[in-house]
Amino acid sequence: MSFAADSPCWILGTGFLGSRLRACLSHAVGIDSAAPAEVQGDAADAAVLARAAAMAQPAAVFCCLSTHGGDAAAYRRTYLDTLRALPEGARVIFCSALSAGQGASEKAAILREAEAQVLARGGVVVRLAALYGEGRCELLRRHRAGEPRLAGADTRRLNYIHVEDAAAALLAAAAAPSAVYTACGDSLTKAEAYAMLETATGVPAAADSAPEGRRGVADVDPQTVGAPVPHWVPQIHLADWCRHA
Repeated sequence: MSFAADSPCWILGTGFLGSRLRACLSHAVGIDSAAPAEVQGDAADAAVLARAAAMAQPAAVFCCLSTHGGDAAAYRRTYLDTLRALPEGARVIFCSALSAGQGASEKAAILREAEAQVLARGGVVVRLAALYGEGRCELLRRHRAGEPRLAGADTRRLNYIHVEDAAAALLAAAAAPSAVYTACGDSLTKAEAYAMLETATGVPAAADSAPEGRRGVADVDPQTVGAPVPHWVPQIHLADWCRHA
C-alpha cells in the first residue's frame, strides 16, 4: 500500500462502495477513518476539484461515482466530464461495470469511452459485478418478499461481489499494470442462483419471472470481458452470506 501511505489519494464518491474503500484505506495506512478530509460537490466541477487540490495533490484517484440510474446525459457528466477534469499525473482507478464489456446500449458505450480515457492516461479499469452487502442485496430481498424472479432465461448469468471484496479489488488494482480487469465474487446462472437461495433461506422461489425491460437483461460471462484483478481473490461468497444475512 505504498501509494496510499506515501502520498494522498482521492476517492470520488463515498457511497456504498466509496465509503468502504475509505475505511479500508484508513486501516491500511494506520489512520483514523474520520481523519480524511471531505469536499462536497460535483466531481466534474473544476471549482470543486480545485478545493480538493488545495488540500492535497493526489497520486491516485479512485473513481467510485454512480449516476443512481441516471440517463445517458448523467453518464456523460458523471464519468466523461469528471475524467477530463482530473489533474494530470494522478493514477486513475476507475470503477466500471461488467455489462460495459458486452452492452450495446448508449450507457455501455459511454462507459467504454470513459474506460478508454482512463487507459490513455495509464490508469486502471475495474469492471465490477453487482454489489451487495449489509442492508443491500436486491436478489435476496426480492426472493424473501416472494416477488417474481429476475427477468431472463434460466441460463442467464448473474454476477455478484460483496462490497468489501470490491474495495479490496480496487486496492489491489491500484498497483496493477494499466489494463481492464474484472472483479466478480460469484457468477451463477439464474437457475443456480435461485436453487442457492432456496437452500440458504428455506423459502421457495417464485414460479414466475419479471418481464424484461426495454433495455433487455444483462447476461455477461466475466471471463469474456477482462482478466481478474491481479493478486486478488474474493473472500466472501453469496451463498454463505445469504445463509447469515
